[in-house]
Amino acid sequence: MLHPEYLHELIEIGGRALEQEDRFIAGCVATRPHLYGDKDQPGGLLRFRDERYYQVIIRRALMSGYRYRVSTEEGKPTYDFVLRETSGGDWLAVGEMKKWTGEEAELPGMREDIAKLQEAMRKYRVSGFFIVAAGWPPTDAGRQLEVIQSGLKTHAAPAAYRFRTIGWTGPKDREREFALLGFEVPPIS
Repeated sequence: MLHPEYLHELIEIGGRALEQEDRFIAGCVATRPHLYGDKDQPGGLLRFRDERYYQVIIRRALMSGYRYRVSTEEGKPTYDFVLRETSGGDWLAVGEMKKWTGEEAELPGMREDIAKLQEAMRKYRVSGFFIVAAGWPPTDAGRQLEVIQSGLKTHAAPAAYRFRTIGWTGPKDREREFALLGFEVPPIS
């Protein structure tokens, strides 16, 4: 049986780990600008666009401080995250993760992942969650969240961990907010 706060805990632990990684990357960029001071690259975590990079950081952090065993890329089809109570135990929940860059063209792929999760929930009788890693201008956070929620057809507020990061070098994009969002996936009705 899943703890009622399982998703909030996962997002909090994963978000803290991503924030630490962001600070590490920003430090590398600041101390080694001759190697990493690219004008067209963000100064922090947003430099890495591959959601699997974020998954590894999250899983590593969850291994040391989360109440459930976390596996990645497991099952057929594979799921980004699988939660179990113990090693070798039955699945409790499955999750998928996508990166949001502010493009509504990303929504169909996200909805496909949610449908995949709903099928797994039905087939394996488990819970499902969907994680979104996003970066946006701090002043645009509310609108971006509304677009995501509307596009995913969810009205419940997500579990969220947000922090400021360094964007691109231009004054318009210099300051960014990174958000790790966790949505409970409803079963197929």
